[in-house]
Amino acid sequence: MEKQDPPVSRFLRLPVELRLCIYSECSALTLLQLSHTCLRARTEINSIPRILKESYGYLPPSPKRSSSKTILSVANVGKIQTAIEAVFYAAQMKQYMIKNCCREYCEMALRERSELEERENRKRVGYDGRCCKSWLRGRSIKNGIPV
Repeated sequence: MEKQDPPVSRFLRLPVELRLCIYSECSALTLLQLSHTCLRARTEINSIPRILKESYGYLPPSPKRSSSKTILSVANVGKIQTAIEAVFYAAQMKQYMIKNCCREYCEMALRERSELEERENRKRVGYDGRCCKSWLRGRSIKNGIPV
């Protein structure tokens, strides 16, 4: 029996130009998820920095960690647009939770930025030291949920 190649998804059968238009309408969190579906999507999304920079909720990397090549990661998700995304994000973050608290992950993500950025980020998102699980529960989604 010959080994068959896996079927190509319908989405990847669309012309590249159309996929790029679709990516430009997606939030940073959606782009992150799409970029982890297959190598082709990851390459397309990360190859055009404008798509990332203009996506809702995108948080650019710190100047210290910045390079000429931008690779989208969870550290680049600064806001969540919808309640559905918030539920999805919280579910995905469970893998980082230790003893029902993800503070260790939150602190690690904040330490990746410079101290100045850390203070500014805490001020900007209203982070008050609580774990993000309890913090997310108390946030309004009216103008986007900072993460």
